[in-house]
Amino acid sequence: MKKFLLALQYWDGDKAEAEQLARLIADLESTRNPEVDIMLVCRFDSGHSGSLVEHVSKKFDVYTHKSRRRETGWPAGCNALFFDTVTRIYELCHARKLPQYQAILTFEADCCPLRPGWLEMLWADWQRAKVKFMGDILKHPGEHMNGNMFLSGDQDLLKKIAHKIIGCAPSGGWDFLLAPHFKQAGWYSTPLMRSEWTRQAEFTAKELEDQIQSGLVFHHGLKNDSLKRVVRQRWLPQVPPIKKS
Repeated sequence: MKKFLLALQYWDGDKAEAEQLARLIADLESTRNPEVDIMLVCRFDSGHSGSLVEHVSKKFDVYTHKSRRRETGWPAGCNALFFDTVTRIYELCHARKLPQYQAILTFEADCCPLRPGWLEMLWADWQRAKVKFMGDILKHPGEHMNGNMFLSGDQDLLKKIAHKIIGCAPSGGWDFLLAPHFKQAGWYSTPLMRSEWTRQAEFTAKELEDQIQSGLVFHHGLKNDSLKRVVRQRWLPQVPPIKKS
C-alpha cells in the first residue's frame, strides 16, 4: 500500500493551535483513511493530549514523539524540532516499526487544509512531480522552499538528513539554509500550497472561497485561528471540535 505521513510539530506556545489543526484534519475525513498516518511531535518540554490522540485515531493511525533535542527559541528550537522529527522517522522506518512511507509532510500549527479531499489532491500532485521535495518555493529572503512541505520517504534521503546534515547553523531557518541541498536533490513548487509568512489579518469566508477557486488546498502562515474556524464553518458546520484538553 502506498502511504504518506503527516508530521505535525509544535511546542507549548502553539500547542492549542496544533491540536485545533489536528482535530480539523481528522474531521475533514468522512471515513478512516488507511493511506495516511499522523505523527504528533512535541518539543522536549511539551506533551501530547490523550483526548486528541483518541480523536484523531478515529480517522488515522497516530504516532507520537517528544523531541530529544533541547534547543529553544527561533531558529534553534524550530530547527532542532525538525531534525529530530526526521531522525526519529528514519529510525523507526529503518527498524520496521513504521511503514516505509513514500512521502512525509512536515508542517506546523500555522497551517490549514482548505477543503475535504486535500490529502488526495496533494498526494496525486506529489506522484506526478516525481521529486524529492514539494511545497511552495519562495523568493524572499532568497530562493527556498518553505518548511511546511513534502519530502521523500526514501531511506537514503532521510538518513542523510538525520545523520550527515544533522542540523544547521543558528543563523536562520533550516528550510532556508538547506535550500541548496533540496534544490539539487530535486524540488517542485506545487500550485496547491501557499505560504504567506507571518500574516496576522483575520481570514474571511470570501477569501477561503477565492483560494479554493484558485485551486489551493493548503495554506501556511496565518498567526491566528481564523482560517481553521472558517474552514470548519464552511465544510463541517454539524461537527463541533472536541473540547480542548
